[in-house]
Amino acid sequence: MPAGAACPCPRACPPPPTPACRRPAGASSPPPPLPGADATPEDWDRHRLGLGLPDGSRDMAAEQTVLLEAGFDELQGISWSKGCYMGQELTARTKYRGLLKRRLVPVAVAGPLPPRGTPVLAEGAEMGEMRSGRDGLGLALLRLEALDGRALHCGGAVLTPRIPGWMVLPARNAA
Repeated sequence: MPAGAACPCPRACPPPPTPACRRPAGASSPPPPLPGADATPEDWDRHRLGLGLPDGSRDMAAEQTVLLEAGFDELQGISWSKGCYMGQELTARTKYRGLLKRRLVPVAVAGPLPPRGTPVLAEGAEMGEMRSGRDGLGLALLRLEALDGRALHCGGAVLTPRIPGWMVLPARNAA
């Protein structure tokens, strides 16, 4: 994107503009209400899932998850100006070459909550896997092509992606 160009997405990304992004129509979901002072750990977990925030121990696989897949760039968890750090080369190469193929996405779960690792299927093809969930909410690691509106099935449940306002998805190449 040329320097100074406005971000073309409906989100109007803050400067500097991010590469063109795509957001499924109507997919943005409002943030859940903040739990009160007497909130339980389960309340905070529901809040985390509603926001689409990963829990490292439950939602990311050690030495397999790329930070960009888990939204760490949008959550300001990656420094693009700091010097050397573990994984810097892979992270930068993935971002600047547009190689991201999967994202950890919040989902609404209709049906029984699938256990971690249950494959997510669309028209019989594997599109990802369930990572964590509670009370009809969850996080699933999904291939970007799974966010095209097709029905997603996971175990005995149907998953509906709920793209939060902070999440930026890569633009699709017009073919």
